[in-house]
Amino acid sequence: MTKKKKNRRSLEPFVRPAFILALLITLPACSSVQESYLHPDYERVDRNSLKRVRIYAESPSGAPAAVADLMGRMAREYVNQKKNYLIVGIEPAPNPPAVPIVEEPLDGLIYLRPTRVTKDGDDVHMEIMAMLFRKSGEKVWYALARDTEAAKNEDLEKMTGVWVRRVGEAVRPYVAPLFVLYKDLFESLPSPVLTEGEEWEKIELESEW
Repeated sequence: MTKKKKNRRSLEPFVRPAFILALLITLPACSSVQESYLHPDYERVDRNSLKRVRIYAESPSGAPAAVADLMGRMAREYVNQKKNYLIVGIEPAPNPPAVPIVEEPLDGLIYLRPTRVTKDGDDVHMEIMAMLFRKSGEKVWYALARDTEAAKNEDLEKMTGVWVRRVGEAVRPYVAPLFVLYKDLFESLPSPVLTEGEEWEKIELESEW
């Protein structure tokens, strides 16, 4: 009996324009990460099991509500393209902020917490902690990043325009510093190993955005 082959679809049609532009942006080599941690059991326990996650983003204090939406959506696109997580969705963090309970079919969650936001004229400076939790609520990974100077160049300005059109004018001063921090934060985020079936599940999830 001949097995019917699945209709394999290329990942390429689902890659977002904002992320394509992001890949072309050159940033200073100095990392903004101040500290990071990875659970010593990650390779043994989580590499092959912590795959399906939801992203939660806290709204920075005093910032427009749309900034939490920007944080979640930008993180989803960046993590989806650079790491092997199956991102089931994005949600604003509970109010008051708390790490949500993980329920089936999730294996864990990624939680984004702005720990400091300051303004200097038209510029916004941010400090963000990104965390990865197991279903049990145990923290597997975290990294804390802080921008030390205004992120400005022509490519970042173009990407800012893309996100402003998608999320709204209120997020304009937050896009560039957030992107710079995410590049550094998620560089240290460990990446799980997917089966072939899970690789295609990842594509299906992205196509639903």
